[in-house]
Amino acid sequence: MKRKAPHIPLPRNWPAHVDAAVEYAAAMAHAAIVYTRSWCADSPFERVKLAGRLEESRDATTVDNACSTNTGA
Repeated sequence: MKRKAPHIPLPRNWPAHVDAAVEYAAAMAHAAIVYTRSWCADSPFERVKLAGRLEESRDATTVDNACSTNTGA
């Protein structure tokens, strides 16, 4: 299932190349996080695996809290 890229609200008067650069930077940061998590999951060290799982669960909790705050649930 392919996810749709989130819209990043930026000022309307910014040039298109600045808008594209901000979105590119966000995509690169996301790729770095995904790569790091995959490395943690495949690590032979249990401590690294647990640290990766902890970070992922904290991230999920933050997203869940943000969604419930925005929707009023």
